[in-house]
Amino acid sequence: MVNDFANPCCKKPDCTISAHPGVIQGTGTTTPNPALPQTLPPKQQYCVYKNAQYLQGQTWEDGCSYKCRCDDSSHGIYTCNQRCPTVTSVTPGCTMKTDPRDSCCLVEVCPQPTPAPSQTKPVPTIQPIPFTGKVNLPTPSSVPGQPAPSPKPVGFCVYKSVTYMQGQKWDDGCDYACTCYDAEHGRYKCDPKCPRYMDLCDM
Repeated sequence: MVNDFANPCCKKPDCTISAHPGVIQGTGTTTPNPALPQTLPPKQQYCVYKNAQYLQGQTWEDGCSYKCRCDDSSHGIYTCNQRCPTVTSVTPGCTMKTDPRDSCCLVEVCPQPTPAPSQTKPVPTIQPIPFTGKVNLPTPSSVPGQPAPSPKPVGFCVYKSVTYMQGQKWDDGCDYACTCYDAEHGRYKCDPKCPRYMDLCDM
């Protein structure tokens, strides 16, 4: 792998593979939001997920379904991302293989259509698939004799402890370009910036 001079974020095989770098754009400023739930007392500043408590910045996995992070322990807010990308159909000529980064997941691997002159065989490329995440607010406490409170609209997205509003874009370093596409439900989507390769050619 060598640096891709077309995009400083990415690397590519040194056997002349054509990559499609992403464009870095967006903003990562924190936006105060009046919709945040009430600040928890200092002794109760943690996130609760399936009756387990997590501290600020702590991450955990829910089997092969989700990867979660306590983003704002002062308000009990955490976010969970789908652990594996959802593939609805396989591109003709491509195959599904175990993701070398996560044995829980399968990724679509496609051969390079035409090897470059210096290559002896095509280099399989993992198809870039975005992942989605969602803000989770603490469940309102019920009052005896009263109907169960309905969850209120979230109104913002949270990613790594930073709040984003509807339509706002941001970059997660050289890894992902993200968008808050459904602030009402706290949902965001992140697209990989760089291509990934499997079975690299011999150096």
